[in-house]
Amino acid sequence: MKFRYVFLVALILSILLAIYSFGSLSGIYSKGYRLVEAEKKLDDLKKQNKRLKDKLEYSKSDEFVIKEAREKLNYSFPEEEIVVVPENYAQNSELPPISENSDKLVGITKNISKSNYQLWFEAFFK
Repeated sequence: MKFRYVFLVALILSILLAIYSFGSLSGIYSKGYRLVEAEKKLDDLKKQNKRLKDKLEYSKSDEFVIKEAREKLNYSFPEEEIVVVPENYAQNSELPPISENSDKLVGITKNISKSNYQLWFEAFFK
């Protein structure tokens, strides 16, 4: 009779130990999955950080400043001439070809002596 009680207690303890072990293994597996996901996220953030650092370095360069001034502010160097050509100029067969020696170019504006704000003023108020 005493052997049955000891066997029953050992059986209950082994079942409880198995349930606890399964729970622990499940927790370890889920933590391992979270670790893999965190490592992927870390790699992505490192790549993004590198891209942003490269972009910051480029934005500090003179090349970037000149490019932005040309594209967004329509600035040019004093010896340069701004030429505006329609986007579909090459496709439109009615327009004559642009020659380098011609002073009367179709679709081209020559306002070298005026600053940007003067051109805007003339566009809106004249």
